[in-house]
Parts: sequence; C-alpha cells; structure tokens
Amino acid sequence: MSTEVSVDIAALVGEMEAPPCEHSQHASYPRLHDAGPATHYVRGIHPCREASDAYAACGKLVRAIRANNALYCGICGDLTTTREMFEVLGPVNK
Repeated sequence: MSTEVSVDIAALVGEMEAPPCEHSQHASYPRLHDAGPATHYVRGIHPCREASDAYAACGKLVRAIRANNALYCGICGDLTTTREMFEVLGPVNK
C-alpha cells in the first residue's frame, strides 16, 4: 500500500529566503562576489580536481561565470576561464 503524499512546501511555509553565497572566497575576493543573496547553485568542475558539491552562489559570481572571464585556478595555478572552473546548475528559487 502506498502512502505517498504530494505536498507543496511553498504553499505551507511561503517563499523561502535565498541563502547567502557559500563560495569559500566570497568575503575575501570582491572581484567575483557581491553582498547580495545567492541567485543560483553552481559547482566547481576544473579538471585538476573532482567536481565539487553544489553550493549557492551570489549573482556577481554567476554573471562572471557566464561572461567567461579568465582566472587562475587556486589549486593547480592553470590560467583558465570561469566556464572551465564552474558549472551553473540552476536558480535558487525555482
């Protein structure tokens, strides 16, 4: 017997507040980060390491990823691009 229930959490508790940016360098690297809440989930995908878990990212980081800016990998030192370092997975509130 199945007791599956379909529940719309947003209908029960209302829209949830967006989390803050969870990137490890958020506070120390303002070139790629802003003070606003997270807008999307992203993950690190650079080939010098395994893909990271998904984490919330601020709008400025997401815009930088999509602009494909050049940057150095903090682990291997490779000159790469933001699209080679990160993957944008989807919006926070959808």
